[in-house]
Formats: sequence, structure tokens, C-alpha cells
Amino acid sequence: MAILATLNQNSSGFLWATLKNKDGEEAVPASLSYWIACLTTGRIVRSETAISPATATPEIHLTKNDNAIIGASNRYETRRLTLRAVYDSDDELMDVYVWRVRNLHLAQTNQ
Repeated sequence: MAILATLNQNSSGFLWATLKNKDGEEAVPASLSYWIACLTTGRIVRSETAISPATATPEIHLTKNDNAIIGASNRYETRRLTLRAVYDSDDELMDVYVWRVRNLHLAQTNQ
């Protein structure tokens, strides 16, 4: 699992994805949603959220709440966004995106 980036706590950001079919062409799903979990603490940061209208190239806005530090003693926390694209009852795609969140309070005291 590759880490995309490191963001400072309480910072917003964006995540872009491109959904393609087996022929490598962009494919718009019937429905599209995502949720965010903190892998460090095991907590759900954002519950499943629909992207409407569904698109083959979603732009997901990560808010400052998505990147808030949960455990005050953690120097970093790892977030995972799971993207779910449903095309029909037998065709579904799940993808994950991972990034780290830096605890600025510990960064300032440990330098």
C-alpha cells in the first residue's frame, strides 16, 4: 500500500481518481461513494458519502476534519479512503488511497 502524501493536521486537500473499463476507457458508474478510515486508531473519519452525479473522474475534497489528529500522542496518523464504484449488480470496483497526517503539535515540540 503506497502512501500518496503527507498532509499537515487540519489541512484540506484533494484526491482525484480515474475509473476505467477493461478496455482502458473512462467508465461512469451507476453510483459512486467513498469513506475515510484512520488506520492508526481504527476509527471511521468520514462515513460512506455519495458522489453525485457519478463521474469517471471524481474530485474528492478532503476537509480539515478528514485530516484532524485523533490521538494526541501520535506523531503521524495514516488515513485510507475507500472508493466504491457500482456499475451494475454484478460489477463493482473498490479502490483505496492512503496518506499520512502529521501532528503539528508534536512536530513543533520534537525538533
